[in-house]
This record gives sequence, structure tokens and C-alpha cells, in this order.
Amino acid sequence: MSSEAKFLLFPAAGRDCAIAAERVAELTPPALVHVFPHGSEEIAGVILRHGRVIPLYQLARLLPAVAGDVSVAAPGEEAGGLVQYQVIVVRQVAGAAEQAAFTVDGACDLVTAELMPAKSDSPAVMGELAWRGRTYTAFNIDQLLAAESEA
Repeated sequence: MSSEAKFLLFPAAGRDCAIAAERVAELTPPALVHVFPHGSEEIAGVILRHGRVIPLYQLARLLPAVAGDVSVAAPGEEAGGLVQYQVIVVRQVAGAAEQAAFTVDGACDLVTAELMPAKSDSPAVMGELAWRGRTYTAFNIDQLLAAESEA
């Protein structure tokens, strides 16, 4: 069954990605990333935004695990090595809302589109949508970022 909803479309790690727009709290220019020694591969560090410490996830490390893709580009590769934006999202963890962030490699679009069934059986993949001749994989942000704790 398909449904129409608003999505944020963006390139990340060599893929055309989408997330439900209702989960996006903010789209910002890149902020200083505070990196911790001995951190995980999935979390690049933390950023400070509006007085909050927000974990910054590396989608290039998470997407292969949930999308079954082994040939994912490194972060920023599509944009010549430059991160264009950081997306701050609200996710649910143990019933509570918390903010998390990730980088995108280019321009973002806010669109209303029809969500089609997923070709992946991963719980992190909600489905696919077509926009301007391209196919985007729509991710469930809670499941996608939960893949970090399972990795």
C-alpha cells in the first residue's frame, strides 16, 4: 500500500536518500565537530547546537548495514569532499525524544511524494519514492540510527 507524505531528499554516502520531513528539526551549515578518542566508527563526534550536545552520525557507516549495499561512497565524496549541510532530526529512544544529526553531501529538497514498497526487508528502510527521474530510498530514522548500537 502506498501513501503520500512530505520527505526531505538528500544525497549521502553516494546514495539518494529520504527521511520523513516530520522528523527533521533543523537543516544547518556544518558546525564544528568535537571528536572523541576511541569513539565508534558510526558516530563522527558531537556538535553543539542551541546549547545542546548532539551526536553526529556517519551515514556512510550505517547505510551498508541496513541497505545491503557494499559499494557506498565515503562521506562527502559526491560533493568533492565537502559536507554541505548537517541535518538535525528528532528520534525516539526508549520512548523519549532526542536529537541526533548526520551530514549530507549536497542540496536537499522538501517534497510531497508517494511512498512505494521497499525492495529491502530491513526495518530501517521504509520504502522508495521517485522524484524528478531519480529513485530515493526512504529510511526510518529511528531504525537507521539504532543500527549503530547493534553494529
